[in-house]
Amino acid sequence: MLREARVVRTVYDSKADVLRLVCEHAQGAVTSRRERVSGQLLLDANGFLVGVDLGGEGLERAVAMTGPHEAVARVEPCTVDVVRDAKGGADLIEVVVPEARARARGNDANPYV
Repeated sequence: MLREARVVRTVYDSKADVLRLVCEHAQGAVTSRRERVSGQLLLDANGFLVGVDLGGEGLERAVAMTGPHEAVARVEPCTVDVVRDAKGGADLIEVVVPEARARARGNDANPYV
């Protein structure tokens, strides 16, 4: 079982070369819980980001998805910053992917969002 957060918007910052994945629970959330985690980028056959697997065991395993699981063709290890709801929830608010241009075609329009 996975805790899946749907990504509703992506924002690429060309100066910092980071891709922000804004998740469905972002509206109205208090976003002061930020942590760096090791995970995996889930990429399609063309190198576009389909999601980010944030790891964990059992019900603690979390993913942020821009597209369908069936579109994943390969995975790449990564370290990302994760922002969670500070109101005590485990809801993902945002995932920040570094080196996004080379790693996940962050500067191109994502076909899944």
